[in-house]
Amino acid sequence: PGVVHRQLGEFELLSELRRGGMGVVYRAWQPSLGRQVALKQLQRSGDARAEARFAREIRALGKVEHPHLVKVFTSGAEGDQWFYAMELLEGATLGSVCDKLTARGASAAGLNLHTWHEVLSTVCEEARQAEKPLSDEGDKEAGDNETAREGDNETEKQRASVSLAASVQSRSYVRHVVELARQVAEAVHALH
Repeated sequence: PGVVHRQLGEFELLSELRRGGMGVVYRAWQPSLGRQVALKQLQRSGDARAEARFAREIRALGKVEHPHLVKVFTSGAEGDQWFYAMELLEGATLGSVCDKLTARGASAAGLNLHTWHEVLSTVCEEARQAEKPLSDEGDKEAGDNETAREGDNETEKQRASVSLAASVQSRSYVRHVVELARQVAEAVHALH
């Protein structure tokens, strides 16, 4: 038997990242531009209120340009399946980082930047491993493309890691957390 690929529009759905009350977010491959994206699909198709809310979400994100918000690339529908594709950011939720810190018994007073980065790396890796693959690994061409993308991602991760280490080396943990809170507040303000 051949490899089963799930498609939505031009996008090949690779794995499920997150599921919420309104939609499902997938890691997807966009062959026309040779990139991975996050693709959000509306779960409650046929529900006029849910579709209107989904459309408002797309318009709101599409109108805002901010360095701390994902960029919406495109939106569409295939049959009754509404979706939009956006920038894929690797990482994990702040909640999962806090949960891991709490599980380690770390107190706010005892935290430092090294511990923060160590936990962040662990949680990000766990988030990637927790993705639910949607197709078998076996398609030679898809495997080659994935290997190339992983190589590109590793290079970008190394650059980002070196850049982050240099920029926060002289900052304390508290300053780092305050900076994160500032970035989130600016992003929320831009959306508002």
